[in-house]
Amino acid sequence: MPEEAGPPAEVALVRAALDEVLDPCSVGRGLDAGIVDMGLLVALEVDLDAGSPAAGRVAIELRLTSPACTFQLYFDRTIRERLGRLDFVDPARVTIAWSDRFDWSDSEMSQQVIDRMRERIQQRRDLAQRRTLAATAARGA
Repeated sequence: MPEEAGPPAEVALVRAALDEVLDPCSVGRGLDAGIVDMGLLVALEVDLDAGSPAAGRVAIELRLTSPACTFQLYFDRTIRERLGRLDFVDPARVTIAWSDRFDWSDSEMSQQVIDRMRERIQQRRDLAQRRTLAATAARGA
C-alpha cells in the first residue's frame, strides 16, 4: 500500500487519476491495469494552496517493474496530463520521483488484477487443451 499524505478527498481523486494511466506491461499481458492497481505507486502527497484553488502541488514516487523499463517518458507525460485535468492541481507543480527499488513482483498488484491474470491464464490453458483435443481427434479420424 502506498504512503499517502494530504486531504483525503483530493488524495482519492489523484489516486483515481493515476490509475487511469495504464501500465504498458500490463497491456502487453492483456490485463490493461493502471499504475496504482499494478502496485507501481510508492508514495503520494497532495498539498493544496489555500491562496489559489488551482495551484495544488502533487508529489508522487513510482517504481518500475524492471531497471530496463523504457516507459519513464510515457509515464511522466501521461501522469502530468491526467493530473492536469483535476481542477485543484497545477500541472507545473507535479513532481515525479523514481524509486531506486526494483523489487516489484506480481504480488504487488491489486487483488482484482491478480484475479484477472489468473482468469486469463486459465482461459489460455483451456484453449490449449481444446486445440490439443481437436488435433488428436483429427488425427484419429
